[in-house]
Amino acid sequence: MRHTRQAANAPHGTPAVLHALAGAVAQLTVYPQQRLRVGRGSDCDVVIAHPTVSAHHLTLYFDGHGVYVEDAGSTNGTFVNGHPVRGQTLLQDGDVLQLTADAGIAAFRFGAARTQVAPVARLQAQTADLPDIALMAGQQYRIGRAADNDVCFTHPEISGYHALVRVGADGSVHIDDCQSTNGTLIDGSAVQSAALDIGQTVCFGTSQATYRLVRH
Repeated sequence: MRHTRQAANAPHGTPAVLHALAGAVAQLTVYPQQRLRVGRGSDCDVVIAHPTVSAHHLTLYFDGHGVYVEDAGSTNGTFVNGHPVRGQTLLQDGDVLQLTADAGIAAFRFGAARTQVAPVARLQAQTADLPDIALMAGQQYRIGRAADNDVCFTHPEISGYHALVRVGADGSVHIDDCQSTNGTLIDGSAVQSAALDIGQTVCFGTSQATYRLVRH
């Protein structure tokens, strides 16, 4: 699972924002004088729980004038415009920041990405221990227990490749069950392939993985 941890005392000032090009985290927001830790560990400010992402993968620092990225000794690397980050690197307008060499895991654009389309909807977790999932138009998200899914669960009742969430260019959302063992339910009814409308809930194999579709 991927989520952003909300700090108890939110920082102040106008933040710098990196908008998502890939992955389920909609954006990275870093405030003046803040060090934003990104990684798989639960103590990070932004958690991306993919097995190829290191526990403490990278740090973003905004000094009030520029945003710097530093790899935190990750196993699979941090990249800016396809080049490995060595030491502290100043991000330029339009730069693409990527975790690991796989652009589909988590990639963000700095500055110029303000023009990028925002998420059209969100799967809102119905249990406190799960993060929400931002949905981008024209994207699809593989759901399951296997490590190469876009959204990974560890619950044993969820299949390795459980379901596929498809988002149309018009923002419509469609759910496909991938022949999972315990099924995919929309508003309590098992489905093989069905549209998910705003306000409806989808359950992936267990009530502990239930989400409601809401407008972003």
